[in-house]
Amino acid sequence: MSDPWKIPLCHSEFLQDFAERLSRHLGSHGWRSFCADVDTYEDGETFERLRLWISTYTGAEVCLNLCEDKHIWVCLAALPKSTDSFKIDFHPDFALLGSHRLVDALVETVSISTRLNYDESPEPLLREIWNFSGEVNIEGII
Repeated sequence: MSDPWKIPLCHSEFLQDFAERLSRHLGSHGWRSFCADVDTYEDGETFERLRLWISTYTGAEVCLNLCEDKHIWVCLAALPKSTDSFKIDFHPDFALLGSHRLVDALVETVSISTRLNYDESPEPLLREIWNFSGEVNIEGII
């Protein structure tokens, strides 16, 4: 059985650098679970993609898809405790964020997920963390 806290080997130099930086944070995470996989997808060309799922003890899940072409997808969701659920996702611009901020932005996103427990929208902080001013998709109500 593989180690669930291990990040799989990536072939892309960009994804390798990100995985190496993130692996330094895994020892002091405070997360309930962490899962990562690497695959390829086709969008006219074949790209390598690193996908991460992090769940917290407070019932939130953060997903990050990071592609070798520097395309990013971020999703923060409240895992339904009954029938209510909430999800916010967006595609930040890598050029505005930069590779040096990616790991910190992910860790900060997990940290602010506690706001979902207090019926507070994380959108303003997510925009600040990811340096994002574009459209977000929101499903459900806090």
